[in-house]
Amino acid sequence: MSILVNTCRKRKIVFGILFSFFSLVSAGEVKRADFFDASDNHLMFITFAEDGNSYEVFMSDSTFVRKVALVKKDGKNEKAVSYNFNEDTSFVTTFSYNSTNTEMSVRDEFRNDQLGGKVNFKEAGDSYEVSQSGNVFNKMNYEKNGSGDYNRINVTDNSGKLQYYVKLGTTGIARLKSVLKNGNAAVLHSKGPNCFELKLRLQESAHINCDIFSLSGRNVAKLFSKDVAAGSSREMVRVANGDVANGVYLLSLAINGKKVLNEKVLIQGVKGGF
Repeated sequence: MSILVNTCRKRKIVFGILFSFFSLVSAGEVKRADFFDASDNHLMFITFAEDGNSYEVFMSDSTFVRKVALVKKDGKNEKAVSYNFNEDTSFVTTFSYNSTNTEMSVRDEFRNDQLGGKVNFKEAGDSYEVSQSGNVFNKMNYEKNGSGDYNRINVTDNSGKLQYYVKLGTTGIARLKSVLKNGNAAVLHSKGPNCFELKLRLQESAHINCDIFSLSGRNVAKLFSKDVAAGSSREMVRVANGDVANGVYLLSLAINGKKVLNEKVLIQGVKGGF
């Protein structure tokens, strides 16, 4: 049990450090960072604000996780506050800098420590040793491309075995899923847990059906069925707590009975609902 707890804690520490230390690269042209495990499974991505002082975290299926905003920065100390989709405070991360050594701590909205103590890392150029209570457990290395821009971060254990890596992109935010059929366009955009926005562009008026299906193909919820006029329009789709059990489903959209969108979505319990 203690091994499992320590593993989860170290994983949380690694992601906490990666999320917070994009200040090194986000001030440039980086717009998005994609996280992968050692087996190349896509885990999540984050997108950066133009001013470099905030970013948003999404799971690999574009489900919104949280927004992080830098609220204090004076050269020696930094504080970043994480918010959920309701703008409630989730975590507060603080940093203290001293030459090439940095100390980090994370507390939740109740001021409870989230990492089991302060985490330290020592800088050596573009590499870092990550430690806690004097024990080094991870190493991080920032890589540059041929143009001298940071384009990847590797996280390894002490033996050099890769655990995670992050690809840094300079292209715009690309978390929209869309399809174009017979001149009609439908775009699905995650707006937070259990909340989605459908953007429609219809060549002519049509009847639209939106449903939730299980991965086995069973219809578990009818979200709406309505006539929509030609042109561009938006529909907000909210799945209320209790309507559908937590899990991964397919959100399906049909135009005049023809399915044009069938995307995986994550339905999860939300405090307070919508």
